[in-house]
Amino acid sequence: MESGLQKLSIQEKEDAEFVISTEDIQREEINYELCLLGKPVGERAINAEALERTLLSMWRPKRGVYIKLMIDNNLYIIQFYHHFDMKKMLAGGSWSFNKCILLVHQWKEGENPADVDFINTDIWVQFHGLPLGFTSEMLAKNIGNLMGTYLEYDTVHRHSSWNS
Repeated sequence: MESGLQKLSIQEKEDAEFVISTEDIQREEINYELCLLGKPVGERAINAEALERTLLSMWRPKRGVYIKLMIDNNLYIIQFYHHFDMKKMLAGGSWSFNKCILLVHQWKEGENPADVDFINTDIWVQFHGLPLGFTSEMLAKNIGNLMGTYLEYDTVHRHSSWNS
């Protein structure tokens, strides 16, 4: 067989047209309602497999999640398979790994992931040592708006006005 290949040569340049019909294109099924883009931000390098294992162990999605690294720009596609799992993940954040914070963005159809600016994240802030009477939701709202945009007050962990 090798002797046959040795005699093979291309003598003329052939102009061939490469045509792809729309029927030939198989589009990836992306449910944008359940899809996030994630970007770890920090000074350390991230091991993609370790990040995925850690996030899955923290999130524990009931219906599963698919995490894929887009190598070009250190972005991750995070595809959930149920609204409950995604809402639980978003409510439980912000998420960090290896001293890097994972910034997330709700991916919209037609949006180029490389064009997304990851500049904001929601964080929980906890205050200690406040004097009695300074544990109201209104005070938390005022402080939160000073820091950025107030989102929510955690009433679950506030047992009474005597709480330290």
